[in-house]
Amino acid sequence: MYVFSPSLLPITFHSFPNNDVNTYSRLATVKSHKSTVISKESEVLARESALIEKEQHLAALLAQKDAQINELQQLLSQLQSQPHLGQSDQQMINTQIAEAVVRREEELRVLVTKREDEVAKAMARREEEIMDAVRKREEEVLGAWRAREEDIRKEVEARVNEVSLFSYTRN
Repeated sequence: MYVFSPSLLPITFHSFPNNDVNTYSRLATVKSHKSTVISKESEVLARESALIEKEQHLAALLAQKDAQINELQQLLSQLQSQPHLGQSDQQMINTQIAEAVVRREEELRVLVTKREDEVAKAMARREEEIMDAVRKREEEVLGAWRAREEDIRKEVEARVNEVSLFSYTRN
């Protein structure tokens, strides 16, 4: 069985004689489903923009934490340059700064991992939604073409019967 390309749909519907209401009804159904798919794509784009906003918010938080780390490092440099600090005070400050840096690095790792997971899930969800819409659309178009093919087959058979009947009655 030959299935027409969806891009030929408008041409072929108008090129067949005796278009019936069912064909146009099916075409309207296909157009309706197409608008539903477009609507769902809009929803996905809205979710994507929400994710982008969240990512920007997280980036701002990261920048804030980085600024805090830089501020602490500058404070450390100032404190280290002061001669009145004892060796134990400097070790304590160095330890606190090292711990703060380690905590910050761990926070960053956690945030990056979390964001990567969110993005991967969002991408998988979007791919699945798009593939579902594509499969559904293909099934609808295929069903419409099968029904149209059956209608055409019936029309041809009826026409053949008319011609046969006409030939039979002339003889």
